[in-house]
Amino acid sequence: MPPQHHPSELSPAVRLLREFLNTREMAAGTDQLSSAEGLSAWLASVQGSAADLEWVPGDREWVVAVREALRDVLSGHNGAAVPPASIALLNRAAGRAPLVARWDGAGNVTVAAAGGGVAAAVGRIWAAVVAAQAEGTWPRLKACRRGDCRWIFLDQSKNHSAAWCTTAGCGALMKARAYRRRRAGAGQPADRTSVPP
Repeated sequence: MPPQHHPSELSPAVRLLREFLNTREMAAGTDQLSSAEGLSAWLASVQGSAADLEWVPGDREWVVAVREALRDVLSGHNGAAVPPASIALLNRAAGRAPLVARWDGAGNVTVAAAGGGVAAAVGRIWAAVVAAQAEGTWPRLKACRRGDCRWIFLDQSKNHSAAWCTTAGCGALMKARAYRRRRAGAGQPADRTSVPP
């Protein structure tokens, strides 16, 4: 089961990125963006305006491809190699969903999505990445190292070395697998009834 975080622990940028990337829960085999209805619901949650909910055939697949390429980048934050194809896809997507500079009343510049519809929703994801980089949380956003999980979490460990979304779930499972591999490699029968301390 994916970890639960108190909403106040997460900045708006981190919350938006996690909500987007975790629309796919690999361990459970679910994907909120697997249907047209799911895409519409996601757009409504990001845009909040009925005027910006329009999309055309192919948009759902594009949003899913962007999501999975971003997941690859966050796997890179957890030690994996980032496929060059994922970076290329994100660069192409950045051209389709541009950002514009906006000044606030205090004289600070921020970035915001340009346009409307699906491109603007993805632009809000880009703006969240920029905000996460500015606040220092971007490198701590990671995809769980367990290949059949890859749940996105914010590494809140003191030395920023967390590898799994939960220590009790994925962490314990991966440690138990590593222990059995070591025992098997040493010529000892794998003990499947106990987990090492």
